[in-house]
Amino acid sequence: MVKNKTKIVCTIGPSTSSRRMIWHLTKAGMNVARLNLSHGTTREHAARIRWIRSVARDLKSPVGVLCDLPGPKIRVGRLNPDPVTLNQGGLVILTGRRKMGSQGILPISHPTVLRTLRKGDSVSLSDGTIRLTIQETRSSDIVCRVIRGGSLFSGKGLNLPGKNLGLRALTPKDIELLRFALQNHADFLGVSFVTTSNDIDRAKRIVKEAGSRAWVIAKIETRQAVENFDDIVKKANGIMVARGDLGVEMDIEDVPILQKKIIAKANAVGKPVITATQMLESMVTNPTPTRAEVTDIANAIIDGTDAVMLSEETAVGQYPLEAVEVMERVAAATEATLPYREFLEARRPLVKKVQDAISFSACEVAYELGASCIVAHTRTGTTAHRVSKFRSSVPIIALTYSESVMNRLSLLWGLYPHKVERLSTTREIFSAAKAEARASKIAGRGDRIVVVCGDPSTPGGTTDLLRVQSV
Repeated sequence: MVKNKTKIVCTIGPSTSSRRMIWHLTKAGMNVARLNLSHGTTREHAARIRWIRSVARDLKSPVGVLCDLPGPKIRVGRLNPDPVTLNQGGLVILTGRRKMGSQGILPISHPTVLRTLRKGDSVSLSDGTIRLTIQETRSSDIVCRVIRGGSLFSGKGLNLPGKNLGLRALTPKDIELLRFALQNHADFLGVSFVTTSNDIDRAKRIVKEAGSRAWVIAKIETRQAVENFDDIVKKANGIMVARGDLGVEMDIEDVPILQKKIIAKANAVGKPVITATQMLESMVTNPTPTRAEVTDIANAIIDGTDAVMLSEETAVGQYPLEAVEVMERVAAATEATLPYREFLEARRPLVKKVQDAISFSACEVAYELGASCIVAHTRTGTTAHRVSKFRSSVPIIALTYSESVMNRLSLLWGLYPHKVERLSTTREIFSAAKAEARASKIAGRGDRIVVVCGDPSTPGGTTDLLRVQSV
């Protein structure tokens, strides 16, 4: 059964780390499962991937796997007690020494960054909820004053706004975890703290060497990434607006406008974009969202995001299923009011090739004729991706024989991947299109559907046929 056009990404963590919970998340509307490789062991993540694949097969509902790499994020080490409470006005030491942390001393990863700090510099902890100012620098310790206090857990992030620390996006640990993700057939790879398109090139080389077709998702969360975004979006397979660290690295009042610009630029080149962080933050501890959170989700969809993401809400929250259900309802209500004709006209400049013209025309014909759906036969995912980027007013059923293609298409707006037998003629494609449209209950007898595909005898990625047919 077809649900929303906007896809939902759920982070799997302690609250949802079981086959039973993954089953419930998928039934509730999860399209992509995110594994944050900053936390947990590779053994735990491998088990989660097996559960995700097993549930997807049982429910006949594709679920993509996104493995999110840690990147060179500076994190607080282990604390005792956990959490510690930092009181406003108090002193706390940041140290590069390997030791257990406490209320008075916080060990950090990447101790070399301490050498870049000077008296008066600001330090943000836990996505900016805690703020320190440096009072004194020593050889391996930094003495800080707590300007804004709060509870701090082990492993939380540390940001140094305005500092170019020279840390590369793909650390040796990242490369090790990237290879683990590829060995376990991840569909998407989130590269954290991207600064230039070179970071994407490096990740793509490793993917290619492994013989994988996994998509590389550039996480935009640094000032350098914003400055170099035009080059990054050309190289990446997709974009994530990672608002947590971005809101610390940049002035927080600039984040809404940056989000809109990033989404618009990704749309302009036909790259999928995920909007992430604190979308339903209050639902970590409450069963209902705030009005502002609901508006935030709706605005991201109106702006053109392909997917919205839940982080702590499903990883450690008390109401993970309720959070997914809220996203599902808000997406459905928002999509019902979208100006699809305006969306289509805004994307007309994306028509550069014959394949784009066919895909654009499929969306235009479906809109004008009131077709029930578009059916795209795709071997590599390219045909379906082309149709998706034009933001069809009707559902797009993607027919493919490849499970890996089906999983990657799970991220794209408006696409509903269906696995079929390998189809070798256009006659078989047109027949399968009718059958799948009816089986999915999108189209009934006598309804029109628009079929778009390439000749199966030509190389994959060719889109040159469009046909309107009655079911």
